[in-house]
Amino acid sequence: MIVTEEAMKRFESDVSEGKDVSIENYVSPTKTYENKVSNLGLKTSEYVEKFMT
Repeated sequence: MIVTEEAMKRFESDVSEGKDVSIENYVSPTKTYENKVSNLGLKTSEYVEKFMT
């Protein structure tokens, strides 16, 4: 989970105003960096590891 500076400011403002707060309103999902190239690299390294052991 990622909390941005803007989300922290909104949270602090909402708390000071007495609003109901929920963590889901202030966090972003963790970004995934998977793509075809990185998956190919992972599969290749797993194959090489199996081959070497």
